[in-house]
Formats: sequence, structure tokens, C-alpha cells
Amino acid sequence: MNLDLQVENPNLLELRPVPVGRASCPILCQPALIRLGNPTYELLIFYRRREVHPTEMPLSKKRSRKMRIEIIEAQEKDVSVVNNLFRLYYYDLSTVTDWNCLESGLFEGYAFGDLYRFWKDDDKYAFVVRVDHHLAGFVLIDNVGVNTLVDYNIAEFFILQKYRRKGLGRYVAEYIFDRFRGNWEVMQSLSNKAAQAFWRKVIAKYTSDSYEESTEVSKNHGGDWVVQRFNNKNKK
Repeated sequence: MNLDLQVENPNLLELRPVPVGRASCPILCQPALIRLGNPTYELLIFYRRREVHPTEMPLSKKRSRKMRIEIIEAQEKDVSVVNNLFRLYYYDLSTVTDWNCLESGLFEGYAFGDLYRFWKDDDKYAFVVRVDHHLAGFVLIDNVGVNTLVDYNIAEFFILQKYRRKGLGRYVAEYIFDRFRGNWEVMQSLSNKAAQAFWRKVIAKYTSDSYEESTEVSKNHGGDWVVQRFNNKNKK
């Protein structure tokens, strides 16, 4: 892969062109702008501690301009931001759960214990998603599978409604999968048919249908869950 590197300012490293496929990026402490060779694609990723493996994202045909995407490894200052986004997340999930709005007029923030653990623990990760510099969602990753510990599990995944059905959710999911290699589990509640359809489609495409799906009673999370399992350690 031939890359023409131009440092335009101390805080921005631009790599261009990037051929179709993946670009393996060095670890930086500053934002890096990666423009894909096709002019209809543009990706902005901030990364700090770990290697990033961006892939191209075809934009929706309905959009007449580029969509700037940021997948940012969340910092401690982002805890309150993610907690506030959880209120919107729970509002969405209230249609498929028995969760109700609090008397304060707000849905609850993170309801499953200490949100800070996704920042404190080495086996947990938090990302904030932005589109055109605006908040668009978040992803939380841990290793707590349905009934056993796994390498990686999508603990929580949320994209704001205005950005759905544009390919963003699929792109973010594939980016996360590429970033973390090993045994994966992804779970959805039995009542959340939309989430089941989304993850089946995403994982089937990502793995070329090389995944397993089952419905199980969870010892770790309680209740019945639909779970997809796959290993992407050797995926190219």
C-alpha cells in the first residue's frame, strides 16, 4: 500500500490516497483524518491508545453530500455524555420493554451499575459516535457473554434515530469488530425484533454467514436472549 503522507498542521495528519480496503494506521495521540480514495467517502477517526483498522463506508444514495463520521474512544469527561444518551436509548427501548419514564420526566440514565467501569477496567471499552461533528450514538464493549466470559461482547449499542437506515450502524459495528479480534457474542432480547434483524444482517455480511445463532436463558444477564457468536481472529 502506497500512502502519500502530508502533515498539514501539528494536530492533523492526513493520509491520502487510501485504496479500497483497510488501512492500518499508526498509534497517535492526535486526531487523524483519513480520506478514502473514492471522493464519495470520508472518514474521520480519533484514536489514542490502540491500533485502528478503518474500512470504507458507502454512503446512502439519498445523501447528496459526504457524511463525516467520528468513532472516538471515549474519555472520562464523556461519561456524563454517554449517561445522558442512555436516556434516549431507554426511551427507544421502552417500546419493547416494560421500562417507564420517571416522575422527573426523564428516562433513567445507565441502569445496570457502575458506568465508570467501561473507562476503568482494561477489558471494557467505550466509544462515542459523531456525524458531521454532532453526537450520533455510542458503543460499550465488555467480555460478559450470555453464560460465560468471552473475548468481546456488545454490551450496549445505540445510534440516534435520525442517523438510522443510512448504513451508519452497520459501519460502526464493522469498525468495532475489525478493531477487536477474537470470540464475539452479540445479544438481543426476545422482544426486540428490530435489533435481531439488524444484527443478523450485519453479522451475516461481516462473517459471510459464518456465525452461530441460538436462543438461551442467560445466567449473566437474566431472561431469554437471542445470541450470535463468531470468531474474527483470522478475518482478512
